[in-house]
Amino acid sequence: MKQSEVLKPGQFTIVSELPKCDFSDGVAVICKPAKFDSVCNINMRSWANMCSAHYSEYGIGKLGVGYGQKLLTDNQLEELYVNEILPFDKRSLKEIWDDSLRE
Repeated sequence: MKQSEVLKPGQFTIVSELPKCDFSDGVAVICKPAKFDSVCNINMRSWANMCSAHYSEYGIGKLGVGYGQKLLTDNQLEELYVNEILPFDKRSLKEIWDDSLRE
């Protein structure tokens, strides 16, 4: 992964578990768990939890404060830190998290 592709503070948030996709009705439309909380491109005022497929269709394609965040569980954050952030960012996981809360 290139440094420019690493999630920066404000582009992700930590959740205890991934929520269901708001576009899933559980019957006709069944989705994987949501991976994004994002502004919808439908009217630019609504936000929704979206699975990857619905984010590709209805998300605005930009992550950050005011646009959307990638949803990560604690386990996913730890994996992301070890495999993707640590090689480029020498701050501790706590420092990265604290910085994301300040933005």
